[in-house]
Amino acid sequence: MELLSRKPLGILSKDERITSLALKNLNLQKVDNEWFTYKQLTDEQDNSKIPLRVAGLKMLAVNSNINIDNFHDGLRRHASRFYAGIAPIYVVEHILPVLGFDVRESKVSTPLSTVGVLSKSEQCLISAINKNGGVASFLEIAEEFFLHSLSLPAVSVTLKRSPIAEKVNEGFHKLRGIDISWQQIEDAQKRQKRFAQDEEVTHGLDGVVRMKFTVNSYAFLTGVIGAYSVREMSGSWSLVYKNKLYGEVKIDESYLWSLAKLFKELGVKMGDRMELGFNTWNRSLSIKRIKNGSS
Repeated sequence: MELLSRKPLGILSKDERITSLALKNLNLQKVDNEWFTYKQLTDEQDNSKIPLRVAGLKMLAVNSNINIDNFHDGLRRHASRFYAGIAPIYVVEHILPVLGFDVRESKVSTPLSTVGVLSKSEQCLISAINKNGGVASFLEIAEEFFLHSLSLPAVSVTLKRSPIAEKVNEGFHKLRGIDISWQQIEDAQKRQKRFAQDEEVTHGLDGVVRMKFTVNSYAFLTGVIGAYSVREMSGSWSLVYKNKLYGEVKIDESYLWSLAKLFKELGVKMGDRMELGFNTWNRSLSIKRIKNGSS
């Protein structure tokens, strides 16, 4: 762990000299009355696995010079996988030079190599954002992940935990440390029309919740549809078509997935109008085509 609170060390001694000696033996230095950091990292330590160093190199692989506030936010995002939180900026600034980073005029850079530090998911994220003019929606990013045989859950995990991802406006993402304009955001918003589903939801007295929707490009490509309007149906459902079971579909607060196989068998095309029927008595899900998109 790179940064330590003083509280666990309070049992050592009330004598500050003894505490200082103990810190020296532990290769720690005092930052203030609450925080300690490593004094130095030895060659024997596996420094490449330290989370803050890993996160820092990932961010600088995208942008070689990042403002310390933004850099700290990226560290916090990455560290959330391992810790409840990280130290304040002024404490983190003490450890960054030890980890191989330079901090000058509130900007962070590094002489270390950043080759190979990005995961496949992060490379796909960069590709998706660059392809879409610097700002991309979840679905635009998900399309790129699908093309590289990566799952929908991988998109959510990457956007939530990768230090290189930065949320901008509602529902859009950019690369950390890269400036964008309002025009780029407006362009991204206009592009989302191709993902429109025009869904209609009705609750029948027979216990069946019906959702009509239009197959958009993402649904056609992946078999995943937006499910925010039926988010109360979250969980697993048995997919049935003409009394034949096609496995299970899953729904979370945003999406329903696992329709690709049946879409292919039915010859579903972009623009087709479909209806899903959620039978709340036995948690089965039926599907039918209402209108062919080409007609």
